Amino acid sequence: MSYFIRGAKSYLLPIILLVFASTAQRADALPSWNEGEAKQSVVSFVERLAARVRSSRRSQSNAAN
Repeated sequence: MSYFIRGAKSYLLPIILLVFASTAQRADALPSWNEGEAKQSVVSFVERLAARVRSSRRSQSNAAN
């Protein structure tokens, strides 16, 4: 049981990041924030991290095949 929970936790962050990144592409990621350097920094960070996670997932998927 604890193995299942640890496995589920390892997938939780990437899933959240991917959902956030896909939402950010369709709409304003942080609609209540004023446009500016802080907002752009946060959005850029999440986009870079989501791209890295997607790339890592593709690499793992290709290695498994």
